[in-house]
Amino acid sequence: LFTSLLPATKGQKANLFVQPWQKFVLGSLFGWVSRSDGARRYRTAYVQVARKNGKSTLAAAIALYCLAADGENGPEVYTAATTRDQARIVFDAALGMVRRCPAMAKALRLDAQKRGIFHGPSLGKLIPLSADARTLEGLDTHCAIIDELHVHPTREVWDVITSSTGARRQPLPVQPDQCLRKPVKHRRSPAPVSSRPP
Repeated sequence: LFTSLLPATKGQKANLFVQPWQKFVLGSLFGWVSRSDGARRYRTAYVQVARKNGKSTLAAAIALYCLAADGENGPEVYTAATTRDQARIVFDAALGMVRRCPAMAKALRLDAQKRGIFHGPSLGKLIPLSADARTLEGLDTHCAIIDELHVHPTREVWDVITSSTGARRQPLPVQPDQCLRKPVKHRRSPAPVSSRPP
């Protein structure tokens, strides 16, 4: 429901058209919760789809929901990629949604230099980051959109951001990625086996 009420930032439609695959992703992430405490079952998401299927738009909607409607105190929501310009693709989609929706524009504050979106009642923030892992220490991440994982030279950014979610009740790192023919080479591999005889 939240996503379908967001304004479209590109094309002719007034509101976002949520495709069936996007409904499946959103339903799996936000609809599958524990009966005892209401916490989400899934705490990470890897969403791999072909280009031009709305993955950045979906990621922006997830980021806005985690910022303003997830019930988290002081949510820190980040968009990260190999460069700050790449990280701004998802951030700018979220920014456009806020600007085109009067209710959201009233509830959220935009930084004068467009460096962040802030939610006063929860003391939350949505900020784009560059992929320099050395500058990412000290985060307290509630949600992170780590875009185009396959072009990251190492897994450092993923490791630093996911390790910063430890204090959160139900963190959500999301990796929107393209369908590729070749696998990502920097995935963690098993420990090397010694060739020496026992």
